[in-house]
Amino acid sequence: MANLRHHPVTSTSNTEKSRGAPNQAQETSEIQHVDSIPEPEDACTLIVVLTTLSNAEAAKFSAAISATKAPKGKIKIWTPSKATSRALSCIRDAHDSQSVVYAVAITAARLGWKTCFIADCLTRRQISIDHRIRLGESQIMSLTAVGLFTQPAHLGGKDTCVDIVARRIEIDDLVSNPNLRLMYQSSIGTKYSSGAPFHRQHLSCHGLALHDPDKALFTKNMLHSTGRENKLSAISEAGVSWHLPPELGDSILVEVDLSECFQNFHVHEEKQDSIPIYSLCPMSSELRLASENSIRAAFKKEGVDDHGVDRISLISWPLSRAATRRDVLNLVENLVERYGSAFSDFLFTYDVFNSPQDLIGYCRVHQSPLGNIALFQRSTISCFYQEIQPNIEPDAGRPPIYDSILDNFLNKRHTFLPGVEWREGENSEFLYHTDSPLYATPPPWIPCDLLVHAWPVFYLTKHVSCQGQQAVEKALQDRHDRDAEYFNVDGEKAYCYVPWKRDVDATLHDMWNICVEIYTCSGECTTQFIGIDRQSFEDKSVMVCNIEIDLEDERLSTMPMAKTSGMLYVRVEAKSALFVCAELDLQTMELNELVEDAKFFPRPDHPSRSEASLPRG
Repeated sequence: MANLRHHPVTSTSNTEKSRGAPNQAQETSEIQHVDSIPEPEDACTLIVVLTTLSNAEAAKFSAAISATKAPKGKIKIWTPSKATSRALSCIRDAHDSQSVVYAVAITAARLGWKTCFIADCLTRRQISIDHRIRLGESQIMSLTAVGLFTQPAHLGGKDTCVDIVARRIEIDDLVSNPNLRLMYQSSIGTKYSSGAPFHRQHLSCHGLALHDPDKALFTKNMLHSTGRENKLSAISEAGVSWHLPPELGDSILVEVDLSECFQNFHVHEEKQDSIPIYSLCPMSSELRLASENSIRAAFKKEGVDDHGVDRISLISWPLSRAATRRDVLNLVENLVERYGSAFSDFLFTYDVFNSPQDLIGYCRVHQSPLGNIALFQRSTISCFYQEIQPNIEPDAGRPPIYDSILDNFLNKRHTFLPGVEWREGENSEFLYHTDSPLYATPPPWIPCDLLVHAWPVFYLTKHVSCQGQQAVEKALQDRHDRDAEYFNVDGEKAYCYVPWKRDVDATLHDMWNICVEIYTCSGECTTQFIGIDRQSFEDKSVMVCNIEIDLEDERLSTMPMAKTSGMLYVRVEAKSALFVCAELDLQTMELNELVEDAKFFPRPDHPSRSEASLPRG
C-alpha cells in the first residue's frame, strides 16, 4: 500500500485496490440510499455524496464502502441535488466546496450526528476509469471525515456552539467515529512556513477547522443559527419582493456587495504614501475619525514618529453590514490579484463598537498554487509590535522604530514574515477560501503536490482518440540522448496534461493566451509549455511555445507583462520536448538557438503590430 502513495500503479490488482475495488473476502455492510439526512442510529455511518456519479461509478463506490474495515452495520448514503446544495450555501459555491460541507455538517449535527463522511470530485476521480487522476493526487480512494463537537454557548447563550473539524482519510481508514478532535488539537502550535506543508498536514494529517463562512471573524459556530440563515431570514422579514428564490437573491446581493466594497476600498488605497488599515465594520465618518485617532495614538505610544502616524489611514467597511469571513476572503483574493506575488499582509480592525480602541487584527497571506492560505489573528497594538519587531530587519543605518516596521510590513515589499508561527487558536483562525473544496485545486497545469515538478502539456484540439492520446503521451516518455543531463533516467518524465474543451482547434492567439496564463500564474517563472495538435497524432511531434523577452524595446516597459514581446513556437520530436523545455527553464539558450525554424508570434497589443503586416493567430 505504501508504494501507491508515490509511484504510478502498474499491476491490475494494485490498481483495483487503489481505485476502491472491494475485497470480496470481507464481510460487507448494509447500504441504504436515502432522500435526506436521517436521524442517527446505532452502528450506522452517514456518507454524503457531493459529486455526480455515473451508475457504474456509484456501484463501484458502494461496493468499496461496504467492504471497508468499518464496524459492520448500516451505511446510509445521501446524494443531495445541486439545487439542494445551493439552497444550503451561496449559489456561486462549487457543489463540493467547503461552505457546502459546512452547511451539510450543521444539518447533520442538528439531527444528532457526531461524524459524517463526504465524497467529492476527488473521490470520483479516484474510482473512475474515465477521469484522469491529476499529477500529485493519491490514487487511493479517499473521503473527507467531518467531526462534530457540540458544547454549551458561552455567557449563558441559548444556542449551542459546535466545533467542526474536517480531515481527508483513505477508504481503509473509514470508521464510525474517528478521533478527529485529538488529531486536530495535536496540530495547534505547529509551525507552517509554506503552502505545501499546510495542505498536506491540515487537509490530510491533523484536519482543518471549519468556520461559518457567513459570520464575522472570531465568532463561534452556532448549531441552530448560521449566518446564511440569518441573512435569508432578514431578507424575508424585510418583505423584499425578488420574483426569485431567496437563496438566489442572497447570492446576487453578495456579488453586488463585493463589487461596491472593493471599488470603495481601492479609492482609499491609491492615496500616495498612506498605510491602509481596513475596518471590517461599517462606521459613520465621525466614528471612523475617532477610531483612526485612537489607533494613531496607540501606535505613537509604541514609538512611531509623527510621519509614520500621519500615514495611517483607517478605511471604513463600505457596506451597511459587517464583513463576513466570505467577504474577507474575497478581499484577500482581490488584493492578491491587485498586487500580485508581492502581497502578503494587511492590518484590520473589527468590532469597534464593543472593543477597546487599541485592539488590532492582522492577516498574513501565503500565496500558493494550491490555494491562498490566510491566517487572521487579533491582538493589541502593543503585542503586535512586540511580535513582529524581531522579525523585520531595519534598513541599513535606520533604527528599528515602528515606522520602518510599518513600511516593510504593509507596503508589500516582502513575501513572508520569517519565524512567524501559523497557529489556530482562540485568537487566530486559519481560513482556506470557502469556495474551495477540501482538496488541492491548483490550475490544471500545476501538480497537486508542490514537491512534484512537471511541465505543462496542453492539448490544442478536442478531436483525440484514446489510441492517439496514448501514442503521443508514450512518445513524450521516449528517451532523448541528453535526458540524463536533466532527469532521473530510471523514472518517468513528469507532465501535467490539460485537455482542450472547445470544438474548434486552438489558434496561435489561443496559444499566446495559454502562455500569458501560465506566465502570470507562476509569478513570471514558467515561460513555456508543450502543445499537442492534430499533426502530433500523425508524426509524434509536438509544439514547444515560449514567452519571448525583449529588454531593448522601451515601449514594452509600461505595458502589462512588461518586456514580453510575444511568443516563439516550434515543432519538435516528442522525445525532445522535455530537453528543450529544460534548457529554456535554465535560461542557458534561447529557443531559436536550440532548434531551427522557430517562429515568432507578436503579442496582440504590441505597439508595432499592424493589421496589414503581421499575421493573425
